[in-house]
Amino acid sequence: MNNKTHNHGHKAHHNHHQMMIKDFRKRFIVSIIFTIPVLILSPMIANFLGIGKAVLFNGYNYVLFAVSTFIFIYGGFPFLKGLYTELKSRQPGMMTLHRAGNHYGLRLQQRSRVRT
Repeated sequence: MNNKTHNHGHKAHHNHHQMMIKDFRKRFIVSIIFTIPVLILSPMIANFLGIGKAVLFNGYNYVLFAVSTFIFIYGGFPFLKGLYTELKSRQPGMMTLHRAGNHYGLRLQQRSRVRT
């Protein structure tokens, strides 16, 4: 392998890494922006801020569900894609661990809501 080929491969890897960082940053910023309405429409936060009666309308929970689902899928897409790749190749790794922990946390949250 000559020097030119090696440098080109390194440059391509570096560009891919830069694109990945840019994509993560964009997903993070979009997710943060969409988190604001989720926080405002969450009854505990809305009541704490004293705006509960003004912002909690009939069906607000459907809006919460839709926006939260968007955040989960859009913000978590790189992790979901990694999970799929790891499970497809039967080599679980960090993405599988991340999604399993996330799933466990969501299940605990659902159970606590059912009991209260």
